[in-house]
Amino acid sequence: MFKLFVADLKMLLRNRQALFWSLMFPLMFTFIFGFFFGKNTSVGTIALINQSDTEIASNLDKMIRDSAVFKIDGTIADPADAKEKIGKNKISAALIIPPEFGNLHSPAAPVKVIFINNPNNIQVNQVLLGLVDRYFTGLTYNINNIPRAIFGVDEEKTTANELTYFDFVLAGILGLALMNASIIGVSVTMSKYREDKILKRITALAEYVGNNFCCFPNVI
Repeated sequence: MFKLFVADLKMLLRNRQALFWSLMFPLMFTFIFGFFFGKNTSVGTIALINQSDTEIASNLDKMIRDSAVFKIDGTIADPADAKEKIGKNKISAALIIPPEFGNLHSPAAPVKVIFINNPNNIQVNQVLLGLVDRYFTGLTYNINNIPRAIFGVDEEKTTANELTYFDFVLAGILGLALMNASIIGVSVTMSKYREDKILKRITALAEYVGNNFCCFPNVI
C-alpha cells in the first residue's frame, strides 16, 4: 500500500494538469472567495423605509442601522419598489414603518410594522425578525411599567476575533475540493490508465495469474 501511494504521488507530481486541478484550483477558488467575502460581516441587504416621525420609529430605525448586521439600501423609499427588488433578488427583505407608527396618543395609529420578505432567505428573515421582536419586547415592558426579568445571561467571549461570511463558506469550499478530488480524480486517473494501456496490462496479468494460480501459490 505504501509503495502504491508513493507511485501515485510521483505520477501526480509529474502530471502538471492533475497537479493544477488537485492543488492550485482549490487554492485559487479559496483566494477568490476570501478576497470578495472575507470582510463581509452582514447577513444580507435589506430596505428600511421609515414613514413615521415618532421617537419609537426613530429608535427602531437607529437600532437596526447601528446593529451593522445588514446592509441598508438607502435608494429605496417606496414599498412597491422594495417588493420588485425582492422579487429580483436584489435585496433580501424590507421593513416598512408606516406613518404615525409609535404615536401613543392616537388610537388610530398603527401598532405593527410591515415585513416584506422572500421565504427562501431564511437567515435574513430570522435575524431581522429577532431584532425587531427584541426591540418591541423591551418597548412593551417600558410602556406597561412591567419589571424587568430577574434572571438573564451574562455573555463572555473567549476570543476577540469576529467571524465573517467567508469563515462559514470555507468549510464548504474544502468539502467541494475533496469531492472534486475524489470524483474527478478517479475518472481522470482511470482515463489516463486506459490511454496508457495500463488497464489492459492489469487485466492480462490478472488473467494470467488466475489461469496459472497453481504455479503461483504465494501470490495471495
